[in-house]
Amino acid sequence: MDVDLVKNLVAEIVADPAPDGEDSDGAILVFLTGWDEITKLNDLMRADRILGDPHQCVVLLLHGAMPTANQREIFDKPPPGVRKVVMATNIAETSITIDDVVFVIDGGRVRETQYDPASRMSSLVTAWCSRASSRQRRGRAGRVREGYCFHLYSSAQEAKLADFTTPEILRTPL
Repeated sequence: MDVDLVKNLVAEIVADPAPDGEDSDGAILVFLTGWDEITKLNDLMRADRILGDPHQCVVLLLHGAMPTANQREIFDKPPPGVRKVVMATNIAETSITIDDVVFVIDGGRVRETQYDPASRMSSLVTAWCSRASSRQRRGRAGRVREGYCFHLYSSAQEAKLADFTTPEILRTPL
């Protein structure tokens, strides 16, 4: 995923909220594939003059391997005038609901375990999410008021997405 593009989109949302100002305090949820992308984007955002300023933006990381105490921070509302940005893996797709999310940025990719019959090994690969996952991600925005979702893939790519993610048990031979 182009983390520079994601950072620029986050910066645009922070700098230019909805004309009525209603969404100026809504959180931004960014779906990334894994810890590497989360840390790359986090480094870019922290280096930014506005996104790295804790008086203007609070940046939180969410990954399944993080301690529960750290994960709880994502539910806290920031002070008025401070935008919350949560960078997460697909853990935020169904397992967690962050009520104040107004904006979702969906790169359309996910890390999943796939079995290679030639090598008889399973490996963690980056793949396109399913249409169901895409709808789930979109639904994370606007839980308590109107929301916005930015899909960072074309409608042609969306047409190629599988309807549902194949359950892992079906991917592994017996």
